[in-house]
Amino acid sequence: MKKRFLFSLISLLLAFSGISQQGLEERFSARQILRERGEVYLSIPRNQEFSISDLANCVDIDNVLNDKILAYANAAGFEQFLALNPRFEVLPAPSLLINHQTKNENLRNSWDYYPSWQVYLEIMHEFPQNYPQYCRIDTIGYSESGKEILVVSLASDLNSQEPKPAVYLTSTMHGDETTGYVLLIRMIDYLLSSYGTDAVVSDLLDNTIVYINPLANPDGAYAGGDQSVNGATRYNANSIDLNRNFPDAQFGNHPDNHPWQSENLAQMEFILSHPIHLAMNIHGGTEVVNYPWDTWAQRHADDAWYEAISRAFADTVHAYAPAGWESYLTSFNNGITHGYSWYSLTGGRQDFMNYYAYGREVTYEISNVKMPAGSSLPAFWEANYRSILQYMQQVHKGFSGLVTDAVTTEPIRARIQLLDHDIDHSEVYSAASQGFYSRQVYAGTYTLVCSAPGYYSQTVYAQPIQADEQRILNFQLEPIPNVVSSHSTTLMQIYPNPARHFFTLHLATPVYGLSGQIISFDGKLVQVFEIADAETTVPVNLPAGLYVVRVGEFLVRLAID
Repeated sequence: MKKRFLFSLISLLLAFSGISQQGLEERFSARQILRERGEVYLSIPRNQEFSISDLANCVDIDNVLNDKILAYANAAGFEQFLALNPRFEVLPAPSLLINHQTKNENLRNSWDYYPSWQVYLEIMHEFPQNYPQYCRIDTIGYSESGKEILVVSLASDLNSQEPKPAVYLTSTMHGDETTGYVLLIRMIDYLLSSYGTDAVVSDLLDNTIVYINPLANPDGAYAGGDQSVNGATRYNANSIDLNRNFPDAQFGNHPDNHPWQSENLAQMEFILSHPIHLAMNIHGGTEVVNYPWDTWAQRHADDAWYEAISRAFADTVHAYAPAGWESYLTSFNNGITHGYSWYSLTGGRQDFMNYYAYGREVTYEISNVKMPAGSSLPAFWEANYRSILQYMQQVHKGFSGLVTDAVTTEPIRARIQLLDHDIDHSEVYSAASQGFYSRQVYAGTYTLVCSAPGYYSQTVYAQPIQADEQRILNFQLEPIPNVVSSHSTTLMQIYPNPARHFFTLHLATPVYGLSGQIISFDGKLVQVFEIADAETTVPVNLPAGLYVVRVGEFLVRLAID
């Protein structure tokens, strides 16, 4: 009698709450997985009493399909999700679907397995040992648990001072999306071993600086232990989605309400301190080239260019995909999509690169299966490596050149804007160190305006350019007589200025052991920052207005918009 009464009471309570017995079991299962892994993978039917925007406020959307939404949640986000009274199903973690074996051999013998953490470190450090003239490795930061975040720099002469455009390839900021991880290690090897014998590779490294970061989230990739990627998580060690943790053009510094994670601070500092003109961020879970914007519906000023290069990438994949791969990269608009048209995403790396760094980046979702069997990795390479090479060559299309002082011939940090075209930070800047700029653009006729504080602007009108053309346009800016720039001195420059969430401080001579100060116009000290090097990236979260940046005896005016 007691058991029957208890069962009836539970059933009654579930009926009043709107939760079925199955729903209760799913909640229990999700919470158990969250205790074990820090994240849970969910399938959520689309026809429910909440919007995708409501959903995105509590979970991290992975894919939007016709009838359902796939998403990840951490513990806090899952409890917020439950407040929507949703129907959902708990899915197995993608990293647990296949047992990925680690082989006791050199990865370069076969390229058909995921390396252990130690093997990854060894092969990355072997590259500069074997090719010291063409390759350098840098630790740009550390993960939340202390793992190195490595970037390899590649060029035919790394010591050359010749201005060159730069490309940045990175992968696996979601730790369980590992297809691009091995492919980018293999791309490093391919570029180095092919230089001098392959004309395309030789031309690329002769005229470009290539940066490659195969593993942006080592804590997630090796969440199950350093010996294998089995058990990898999307999130980092703090259960934070790194691709929601960047500053956002629409929602500000912390759209996910979390502090910037160590992994992302490393990426932001590297990106903002190195002129990067073209980038690609490789993910997995579907198959599509995704171009900006993700955060809002408005199209990028260079939307036609983005669509064209994405189409060229996908078409090349279609031409070289192995036999039996006829359906590869054919979803969405035959392999390409505008980000927001797929689903909105805030705090993403792609928008950060395009908005805050004035660069050009696409996101490549390389495989429907996040962690495919290692035996399939050579086929993914065969399908994709030509497209990646072709994509990198895009950095040599469009307008490029040098901006210098017409009197001293010294390089200038200047803005190059396409008149009646650029919006939402789509303009580009020349590098303070060399004055070099690169502006990829769709075929057409454009008027370019080059401007810098303390100089007369220079305009060149009606410049035609074809789709595959490179036009060299140099600017020599005349200084305004008897005017001392309020934005820079010959020894200290700030850019961008006006700034919003970041600025980069460039010093002609590195100053160590000093702190910089930001002072309001009423004389109050509002921020102190450390001088890291000749170039220091400074995050700011200050009200719009005018400020003064002080380093030692030097003062430069800073505008926050």
